[in-house]
Amino acid sequence: MREESGLHNLILRIANGDPRAQVECDALAREPLRRFITGHRGSAFSEEDVQEIVDQTIFTIFLHASEYRGLHGEGSAWQWAYEIARNQAHKWYRVLQRAVPFPDLDARNESGDEKDFTLAAIHYNPNLDTNTV
Repeated sequence: MREESGLHNLILRIANGDPRAQVECDALAREPLRRFITGHRGSAFSEEDVQEIVDQTIFTIFLHASEYRGLHGEGSAWQWAYEIARNQAHKWYRVLQRAVPFPDLDARNESGDEKDFTLAAIHYNPNLDTNTV
C-alpha cells in the first residue's frame, strides 16, 4: 500500500511515530519554507539566519505534530507550517534587534584578561553591579 506523501499526511505520520516521515517532511518542506522566510523578511536575515529559522520551523513541526488537527487537509498543513515559520522568523528578528555587539578587546590592544573583561562589561552596562562580576 502506497502512503501519501503530502505535508498533511507526513505530519500525521510523524504524530504516529513514523521516523521516515520526518525525513520525507524535511525534504518536502525545507525549500518552500526557505522561500517563505526569505520573502517574509528576507532582507533582515542572512542566509545562515534563514537556514536556522527553517531548521527551527521543521523541528517545531516534528515536536508538535501530535497537536496538528489539519481539518482541511493539505491546505491546513501548509498554513500551519507557514504560521510556525512566521512565528520563528519573528522570534529570530526580535533576537537580532536585541543583539548588542561585544567589544573587541584585542582591537583595543587590551590583554583580554578578566579585569579588562569586567571593565568592558561596565562600559557597555554602566548600571552593572560590579560585586556580581
